[in-house]
Amino acid sequence: MGRTASAPGRAALQREESLSLHAYPDQGGVWTIGYGHTGHDVIEGTLWSHDQALAAFDADVAEVERWLHGSLHVDVTQDQFDALVSLAYNEGGPAIAHSTLLRMLNTRAAACIVAAQFGDWIYSTVQGVKQINPVLVHRRIRELLRFLGHV
Repeated sequence: MGRTASAPGRAALQREESLSLHAYPDQGGVWTIGYGHTGHDVIEGTLWSHDQALAAFDADVAEVERWLHGSLHVDVTQDQFDALVSLAYNEGGPAIAHSTLLRMLNTRAAACIVAAQFGDWIYSTVQGVKQINPVLVHRRIRELLRFLGHV
């Protein structure tokens, strides 16, 4: 194990997150900047340089990788790891670390069974209502294709 996200995986993740140098509230109202960075350092009016966004992205990816290394107990392909990094970056390392998807992967379930779990991560809560988010549906399809090695 001990994998890190590949250059193509990181580039795909940056495309998924897109870049904003101005803080904005995401769909759930969480202030976000850079490549999907959130946290106590992001408030309304925050402005970043491209270098700040890249540094935060690198730190956020490293944190996701640590979560995965602590909870992934089987060897995976580079594409599978990159897909898991993208999913965990978007949903949060702790959520993925305790997910059915990772539990099934760790029991060496067939890749197609594990892959089906990507469909559980297509929901957003908007104004207190959980609903299917079309943007997440398309992102999960791209992550699923990467997980299955079809990129």
